[in-house]
Amino acid sequence: GRSVEAQLLQALALDPGSAADLAARVYTDISPAMRPAAARNVLAHLIDLTGKSRVTHDGELGTETVFSLA
Repeated sequence: GRSVEAQLLQALALDPGSAADLAARVYTDISPAMRPAAARNVLAHLIDLTGKSRVTHDGELGTETVFSLA
């Protein structure tokens, strides 16, 4: 399958979103109990993508921070 990074960039191309939001869009087949862990994993990818200047965000970093394509 495509990398999480590629899926996140594709999801952000459609709509900005928070890590929690994007996790729900990217990880459609996980149990609700796993969503917080998925959101943290997505946030880690988003922070990495921010460092690579691929995505941008407003305000403090957290699972509810809204990210968009840079």
